[in-house]
Amino acid sequence: MATLSIVSPGLTYSDETLQLQSNLNELGYSITIDGLFGPETQQVVMSFQQSVRIEADGIAGPITLSAIQSALQTWLHIKEDITQNQPINGEWPAETRFLPQSEPTISITEQLAGIDWKWVLMGIGIVMMITYSMRKR
Repeated sequence: MATLSIVSPGLTYSDETLQLQSNLNELGYSITIDGLFGPETQQVVMSFQQSVRIEADGIAGPITLSAIQSALQTWLHIKEDITQNQPINGEWPAETRFLPQSEPTISITEQLAGIDWKWVLMGIGIVMMITYSMRKR
């Protein structure tokens, strides 16, 4: 998407629409990539527009296309960082071994489900007691 041309609803095929759909798909939006700017593409464009807080009119004009490009560049950098920070043969590189490592495929819900909350609450209680006793001094 080198040029920022307006892509708007219409059931004729266009390379611009195909690229728009591909970019939205890369950003995680579920969309059919067929090059036709129909109701599904319009709805996904509106969804993206709402997520970045620009006017949700369903038309991929210069502002929307620029926001998509910006989001795409950010996502590609994040994706690159994730893939570069993977263990090699099961071993983390020495320079990253002591940094916190995370599995990008584990959702926050799955992470929270594995926490033993009694220890978290006990830790919070201890911190609160220490803080309270220090404030009394």
